[in-house]
Amino acid sequence: EIIRFDIKKTLSGLDRKFLSELISVGEDATQKVRLEDLHSGKEEIIRDYFALACIYLKKGRLDSAEKVLSRLVRVRSDSLIFGPRHEETLIFMRKLHESLKRQHKFKVASSMEAKIKNAERSNDEDYEPDLTEMCVNDHCGAWENICDALLDPSSIEKEKLEKQNEVVEESRALWLSLRKTYWSLDGAAAAATM
Repeated sequence: EIIRFDIKKTLSGLDRKFLSELISVGEDATQKVRLEDLHSGKEEIIRDYFALACIYLKKGRLDSAEKVLSRLVRVRSDSLIFGPRHEETLIFMRKLHESLKRQHKFKVASSMEAKIKNAERSNDEDYEPDLTEMCVNDHCGAWENICDALLDPSSIEKEKLEKQNEVVEESRALWLSLRKTYWSLDGAAAAATM
């Protein structure tokens, strides 16, 4: 079980060559699903990626560890089953925090530490966030929308129009593709009858 598993104890004492071999094995194991395509529900591959990130951390490949852990935290936080307060998500967040601190990315690390503390605090049964906290954290993007609407009220209308134009353009491209296919089939049929 990953909650009770301490990767530092497991990896301590291993030499750099063996860690490099473990990285190769981990990269081969995670090759079947690209990190960008990773989503909730692929538990085995998520745990493979986590093990790989921990080996990256141990080996000192902090940028690789950060990339993997950032994606894992995002996948777990967005998951309806796990969510940002789940113990496994918190483990991923702590490892990401460690990676960020070791890279001297203190501002981002501090932000991650605050998210960890908020998630731990919100696990308490009697915890209820106050309005200020909800506005400051702005998890839903409402603050950004309010600012956009105040600065440029027509920006929302422009965004809707752009989305509508994208749909029309996709429809047009599909129609042209079908027309081209139809004309080529029609031309082949006409040539066959001659």
